Amino acid sequence: MSEYDRSLTAIAARRRRSRQSSARRQSFQSVQIEENKCWICMGTDRDTQLSWLRACGCSLRAHESCLLRWIDESYRSKASSRVPVVCPQCRHPYKLRNSSAPLLSLLGIGDGMIQRIVPYVTFLGLSASFLITTTTYGVHAIITMCGPELGDSILNTPQPWGWRIWVGLPSIPIGLIMSRGRQFDPLFLLLPSLLIRPTLFLNPRSLRPIITPSIVFSLFPWVRLGYLSWYDGLIRPIEHRWDLQLASSPLSLANEGERANQAQAGGAMETATAAVGDRADLARTVVGALLLPSISSAVGSLLSRYSWFSSRISTPLYKNLLGGCLFILAKDAVRLLYKYQRLSQRKTRRIVEYQG
Repeated sequence: MSEYDRSLTAIAARRRRSRQSSARRQSFQSVQIEENKCWICMGTDRDTQLSWLRACGCSLRAHESCLLRWIDESYRSKASSRVPVVCPQCRHPYKLRNSSAPLLSLLGIGDGMIQRIVPYVTFLGLSASFLITTTTYGVHAIITMCGPELGDSILNTPQPWGWRIWVGLPSIPIGLIMSRGRQFDPLFLLLPSLLIRPTLFLNPRSLRPIITPSIVFSLFPWVRLGYLSWYDGLIRPIEHRWDLQLASSPLSLANEGERANQAQAGGAMETATAAVGDRADLARTVVGALLLPSISSAVGSLLSRYSWFSSRISTPLYKNLLGGCLFILAKDAVRLLYKYQRLSQRKTRRIVEYQG
């Protein structure tokens, strides 16, 4: 082979190597372009000059600023910031590194302690508010029922209040509300004896026992139990029979049939109506129980205007207790009268004939 042929062969070989190197560079650049594509903002090297970051071992690439913003949004959507944010493809947890700041760490510890203490402080505040409210109502009930003089002698003791007063006063509104049911009757029979300490005194002249307020308050739960037992044995069956007759009236039966036909369509509305009715009954029970001392005092003051009553009963406590008993009797009598009148009206109902 001549020298000229060898030169042509060398030139051709150099050109092939140059073309292969150029192809490899173009392939590498295309791979780089494909790899450097932010999966968050979909930007590339040609779109922005932001710094790139590889935070996990998968093929996802992202700008550091975009990834930090995405991690912040992920933490805001999580219930707890202690759960690490992971890569959406390979599930590798992203690791964050912050500059050391002792003051910031100290403030963070303090903020965490406050977050843990706040529920307990809230509970203590609500408990203290409940205790103050119930104690204030207990003082009001004592003064209302016993009168100013006897109430002051009970509350203004020379010694600081003992545990009986601190427990007894807040128990008054709770006991009044609970007394509207029969579930706590054994507790009502024992609690006054524990809190009041009933004492019996003898009149030095007649040697007859003096009925003190402590004895009256201790015996009053037994009087209540006796009245309720009498009511349940004699009056309750009659009232229950009237309720059944009112519930089984033609109008009620028609309403029940209509409700059965519309059960699927109006089930949610009936449930809401029943819930509203239960809340109304509960509110009526609570308000009625808490207003009982004031109503008893008002009835006792009304009875005191009659000389035949005030001449026989002069103590405000006994007047108010008797007024409360009369009010309860009148309330039960009015309720029975109302049901009886409704039943009588229902029996006399007739359909008006069409006049056409």
